[in-house]
Amino acid sequence: MRCTKCGNEMRVGSEEYCKDVNGNPMYKNFAYCDTCRIKSELPDINSMPPTHYPKKKPNGCLTAILVTVLSVLMIGVIGSLFLPSKKTELNTNPTPSAQNSVAESTTKPPKKENETSKPKKTKPKETDSNKYVAINKYENVSKKLSIKVNNASKRSSISSGNGYLAYTPDEDNSTYLVINITVKNNSKNSKRIESSDFTLCSKNGENYVPTLIVAADDKFFSYDVVNPNMRQSGNLAFTIPRKSKVSNFYLKYGNYEIFSDDILFKLN
Repeated sequence: MRCTKCGNEMRVGSEEYCKDVNGNPMYKNFAYCDTCRIKSELPDINSMPPTHYPKKKPNGCLTAILVTVLSVLMIGVIGSLFLPSKKTELNTNPTPSAQNSVAESTTKPPKKENETSKPKKTKPKETDSNKYVAINKYENVSKKLSIKVNNASKRSSISSGNGYLAYTPDEDNSTYLVINITVKNNSKNSKRIESSDFTLCSKNGENYVPTLIVAADDKFFSYDVVNPNMRQSGNLAFTIPRKSKVSNFYLKYGNYEIFSDDILFKLN
């Protein structure tokens, strides 16, 4: 830095001019001309305004890439919005066969009121999942036990004591339905058969439990055991309304194994 008066080079120095709040000395810079003995203060470097640099122009290549990516995304979104509507328009257009069927339905004359369609006769089917076993046919009611129904008939009384006594129903206007069955044991162990394992079911939904018959002239099952590889025949008695028909009933064996269906035996 040169002196403004004589033009000689001035020497630069610093001196303490005050202390801060913490008691530390603060200095200021000055320029001194030894020839003219002129002392000039220099501006504080820290208080000088920062140098202004020219702003960098944004990268032109990056801007082009961003614009391209955004354009592709916008085209995809617009295309996805319009494609489904075109598909629905195609689906709503009737096919030639559909148009022909519509045309044929409109050209057919209307059906006369006095014309009635005759219902087709269909044979009723047993819609439940249970088995219906024909009479005189063995059916495996368990893994080693088979049962068949031999015959069924209505009786007003059951003889006992060699004909000297007789059982009659306790209910009025009732009778006995006696079912003769055969139980076959196909296992190597004895099997128990009880009258309570059986239920008489009507097609109307009524269920009847066996009537206990003791000391009858004929064999009636109550609580019996069938030995291995042997068969045993006997009767089951049920008290039913007197006017009921045998054909209206089924004999149900309640197989109490898990996930097993009941088995129904036909009586005629």
